[in-house]
Amino acid sequence: MKFEIRTRQNAARTVAARWNLTLHECLAETDRSAVYKGIGPQGQIILKLYKALGSNGEGAAVSFLRNLPPKCGVKIHRVSTFRTAVLFEYLGGPTLVSLIDNGNEAQATVHLAKVAGTVSSTAF
Repeated sequence: MKFEIRTRQNAARTVAARWNLTLHECLAETDRSAVYKGIGPQGQIILKLYKALGSNGEGAAVSFLRNLPPKCGVKIHRVSTFRTAVLFEYLGGPTLVSLIDNGNEAQATVHLAKVAGTVSSTAF
């Protein structure tokens, strides 16, 4: 059974108030989720909100990220009960897509290789 969240603005305001966050901008929105950049007690944050209960894809990702060694993946600060909201640390710098789009494929490849090497040597 899926429960639809009426508006993303209401959901974002509710989560922000509950978790003591100030949201600055919506970075991306799809049919399934919205991603916000903001600030909270942890510093700069990213908040991902799913629009329907039971439609999130963070189940395996949350467990995976929490088991990575420090500095290998994004840190998860908080997760709502039904994983409809996930609060991540903000990672500054260019995205892999922007590196590739700007002709820095070698730099993007080095980043991916480092992460792959760390993940492959991690015991889960």
